Amino acid sequence: MSFVGLTGAVSNVSNASQPGTTAKAAPAGSTDSAIGATLKEDTIKLSLAAQATLMHRQGQSPKLIAANLGTNVATINGYLGIMVAAPTPAEPVGSKAPEVEPAQAAQQPRRGPTAGN
Repeated sequence: MSFVGLTGAVSNVSNASQPGTTAKAAPAGSTDSAIGATLKEDTIKLSLAAQATLMHRQGQSPKLIAANLGTNVATINGYLGIMVAAPTPAEPVGSKAPEVEPAQAAQQPRRGPTAGN
């Protein structure tokens, strides 16, 4: 009789090791949206330069990007590689022609045909 008890115990252990018998079935009302609610989405924190590039590719102006990111337009232009020309002064420095005084021009002799010949 003890032999019969031993075989019954062995058969219970072999049934437990089978994968189909130990797995529990999913609840009848479960859907993919219920699974998505428990999982967190992957998030990536972009640098200001990457955010500016992404926003520019989406069609936003540097001025709008600067306002949204809380920085100035010059910084955004630097991130985007936009070169802004320096403002030109009203009168260029060093481009004046040398002035000749009228007194010096009158003292120089004129060469060429004279009216009396």
